[in-house]
Amino acid sequence: MTPIYILFGTETYNAQDLADRTAEAVEALSLPVEVFGMDELDWAEMTAAHTVLIITSTFGDGEPPSNAEELHAELMAATTALPHLRFSVCSLGDSSYPKFCQCGIEFDERLAALGAQRIAARVDCDVDFEGPWQGWLDANLAALGQLSFEAAPAVDVAPAPVAQPAAPVEQHAVAQQFTVPAEQPAQHAHQAVQAGAQPVVEARPKYGRQSPYRYLTEEEAVDYADLATQAYIRLDAPAVAPPKKAPKAPPEPGSRKNPYIATILENYNLNTPGTAKETRHLSISLKGSGVTYKVGDALGLFPNNCPDVVRRIVHAAGLRGDEIVRVGVEDLPLRTALAYRLDCVQIDNKLYGLAASTGYREQHAFEALSRDAAARTAFSAANHVIDVVDGSWMRPEPQALVDAMRPLGPRLYSISSSPLAHPDEVHLTVDVVRYEMNGTLRKGISSSFIGERCGPGVKVPVYIRPSGEFGLVDDDMAPIIMVGPGTGLAPFRAFLEEREARGAKGYSWLFFGARQSEHDFLYRAQVERWRDNGVLTRLDLAFSRDQARKIYVQTKMREHGADLFAWLDAGSYFYICGDASRMAKDVNDALIEIICTYGGYDRAGADAYLERMHQEGRYQRDVY
Repeated sequence: MTPIYILFGTETYNAQDLADRTAEAVEALSLPVEVFGMDELDWAEMTAAHTVLIITSTFGDGEPPSNAEELHAELMAATTALPHLRFSVCSLGDSSYPKFCQCGIEFDERLAALGAQRIAARVDCDVDFEGPWQGWLDANLAALGQLSFEAAPAVDVAPAPVAQPAAPVEQHAVAQQFTVPAEQPAQHAHQAVQAGAQPVVEARPKYGRQSPYRYLTEEEAVDYADLATQAYIRLDAPAVAPPKKAPKAPPEPGSRKNPYIATILENYNLNTPGTAKETRHLSISLKGSGVTYKVGDALGLFPNNCPDVVRRIVHAAGLRGDEIVRVGVEDLPLRTALAYRLDCVQIDNKLYGLAASTGYREQHAFEALSRDAAARTAFSAANHVIDVVDGSWMRPEPQALVDAMRPLGPRLYSISSSPLAHPDEVHLTVDVVRYEMNGTLRKGISSSFIGERCGPGVKVPVYIRPSGEFGLVDDDMAPIIMVGPGTGLAPFRAFLEEREARGAKGYSWLFFGARQSEHDFLYRAQVERWRDNGVLTRLDLAFSRDQARKIYVQTKMREHGADLFAWLDAGSYFYICGDASRMAKDVNDALIEIICTYGGYDRAGADAYLERMHQEGRYQRDVY
């Protein structure tokens, strides 16, 4: 029987997790299945396949995730007809972005244009993807049960006349639209190949989360803390049969699959005493790495879990922490796996089943959650892994606990430095997230790692995630308008450093907002210097708590609406960075209102005006 290929495109982890779960469901039908990351399958293998299920996220403003870039480019350029190929696409996205689920849409439409046959309609998932994905899976399982998987005759791959990709369209009749988080930040841990280490051949897993790396044991590391800096050495693996095709060249250093082990240079709080906010400035050395970036790019950083959270999970599960468990192809102590390989915050669906089968409390409640996607989503939003482990009084086998948890992966941050201003360095601007949940203090995994365990000299694996459509215009005379409250200032600090270093003469206008001017004005001295020396033509500040009436960046935009529209009509580039859930929408609404009021447009005309700006690359967003 010919295998069903399940391909995932992911920047973080969710698409891979859904691919694994899809494989389990397909295998339950006694059908052959193989799971591949899109960077593990070349175009020749793709064209030779007979049945392909694709699950992919979309990065940024409609771009493919990093592991899907090559296959996506080959598909979009392909002219070979694929009438023998059966396929279906599940697309993960975020409807706050204009090009919602664009990568999945393009895979779906291009495969159809090449003559491939849909097994089931594409499903586009927004934010809460569990229910829509389950509907997509059910439709595919029903269709697969009616298909034959006997070997087919060899395919004639001579080029055939095929329509070239059309410009993206707004409506896609074949897709089932769901308004319900696509790829959440970061669910898959990676390790870098240490300089000089020799690559080894590895067995490709049937499906799952295997890795060609293993962590050093605690005895091999100097101490527990040092494990974080030495846990990225690739070691010899058992020999296996040689691959059928020549292996691909190793990924470039500083890429997601081969992160660079960088050294922290500086880490300090940008806020002054007297505020509950903590925003860290992080300076990271890239000296000698060969890793390069441009302003507008993002940096991926691989964090580790808070040791106290690890301790609590081990204790609540009735375990010691030194039990040896397997994660992928690695054998390591449970405590190490929890600290460096597994997500100790977000709940994997399998954990509910484990709580029901090994717990001594609330078994029926957790069993119900394992079957009810909507209830599970609501519970997962208000609870963490520790709440399930402790709340169920579970007593699992150590390996079962590991198998029911998500891998820990990278977090992406907008780069806040210009390489012209800071050669061999990259800077980040990160809010440390702390809050109370269920009566206890909780922390963001990556932000608390940065805020508490990432001082000068610490080694961290990082990689560059190039931006697609978000970046500083090349024309140094072009006027730019930047709206970035809070840490949304990050890429605009980079833009202004770049313009200063290039001696740019174009006008620039910054809208920045925060809670209190005295405590929360990030990079105050640098921003005020730019205002005084002309690098920054205009500066409008919105500190929401400095007066009785709350003032936000969109308030300031409306106050200066006439000038803002004049800048837009003169060809300005308009940039937004920050919170997607509210701020970006509020800024967009204010912009539409300004275009209507001062440009004389109705709503449809204002929408068309913004769309033209977007098509011209003059309306760009970096929202999260």
